[in-house]
Amino acid sequence: MKFINKRENEALKAYLIKKLETFRSQDVTQITLIATWLVEIFLNQMNELHEQLQQIRQQQQQQKDKNVSQQQLQQNQQSIESELKVSQDEFRQFISQDHIKVVFLFFSTISVFTLNLIFF
Repeated sequence: MKFINKRENEALKAYLIKKLETFRSQDVTQITLIATWLVEIFLNQMNELHEQLQQIRQQQQQQKDKNVSQQQLQQNQQSIESELKVSQDEFRQFISQDHIKVVFLFFSTISVFTLNLIFF
């Protein structure tokens, strides 16, 4: 919980990934919980980076309208784009693990079945 209070998502992500490696395949509930939490962290991180890129693009447009140098904005944009690519690659690597695929396939099937029971 220290990680959450301090907003240290990278440390929390690393801890949860390590914790996930300690579970046995029978620990489906724990794996599902940790994997879902990690997906939320990854998606939140990528969303924040997308928002930062959007802000930079808006600033670039404003600067372009004022004919001001855009070198710093371009450097910031490249840095964030690079960070976003790393985050996306980490997420792909995480989600492509066999035990994670199985958990989400199982969870998705149950969710769809439950939704069908509730709404149809």
